[in-house]
Amino acid sequence: MSKTPLPLAIDVDGTLLRSDITQEMFWLGLMKFPWLAPKILTLIKNDRPALKALLMPKLADVFDPEHLPYNPLVLKYARAHKKKGGEVILCSGSEGALIERIADHLDDVDAGFGTTETVNLVKGNKSKFLQDRYPVGFIYMGNSTQDFDVWVDADIALAIAPPKGVEAILDKHGNPVEILEPREPEASAIFEAMRPTVWPYILMACLVTAFFWPMVFENTSAGLKDTPLIIISLIAFMGGGFMLGDLFRVDRLRAHPVKRFRPLPSGRLGASTSVISAICLILFAIVIWTLLAPPVSLVALASLGLCMIGAGIIAIKNRVFQ
Repeated sequence: MSKTPLPLAIDVDGTLLRSDITQEMFWLGLMKFPWLAPKILTLIKNDRPALKALLMPKLADVFDPEHLPYNPLVLKYARAHKKKGGEVILCSGSEGALIERIADHLDDVDAGFGTTETVNLVKGNKSKFLQDRYPVGFIYMGNSTQDFDVWVDADIALAIAPPKGVEAILDKHGNPVEILEPREPEASAIFEAMRPTVWPYILMACLVTAFFWPMVFENTSAGLKDTPLIIISLIAFMGGGFMLGDLFRVDRLRAHPVKRFRPLPSGRLGASTSVISAICLILFAIVIWTLLAPPVSLVALASLGLCMIGAGIIAIKNRVFQ
């Protein structure tokens, strides 16, 4: 008779899911409820359980368990563990009610536990919870530096896309963390999120406005030599806008049969990386427009206007004829 395996505890953000619910919740809270920004920024620093309790009820519909970007490797591992007779639970720092919903959605998961209004279930809190629940030992699968404390107390430590430094972590028996999937760089995902497929249309918009350049540049030294800067700044500005737009409507994108594969909805690009990259790109474009001569800035803004009109027409067309 085979021995029943130790219970398997799986982290959610970045492990079971390729995305990070807490990151997305924070940025969506700022974007959708800007009047709560002072409170959100205070709670993110001083009381994260209260922050999750504040925002998750407002954003519950955004995180539909049916459409979240699950990692198939983790699902396969959980299914195999369940078939061997082992218990499988979710143990996450994300808001508890949502983790329970995700656990209920997955057939191979027995239960889900997350942050409550008083306990942020991360680091030492998570380790203590698992040791109290499973005094005979447990297997833990995680992905981040917040899991270091849990790995060292686990009987078997497993990692999905872990950060640097995980090689030095040993489980309670002195064995290194087993890396099931390496971390992939996000540079290519950032590039893809900027929508390079629309860059030809930006070039076309610049060519349209070029028809009026003789009038615009008649009395200034600025001219066609600034065209590359105009194009680059437009690509940066539009790219940043696309990234913020994908985050704002991430729930609708994840429910779409094609758009769910974009970098952010699929989890290949993290919410924080996306927001920071978008802000940098937009600020870069604004700085370029500020440094250029006023007539050149006018050309850039005119091209941007054409791009926005074109994007609006395409969006309406897709909505009407889909």
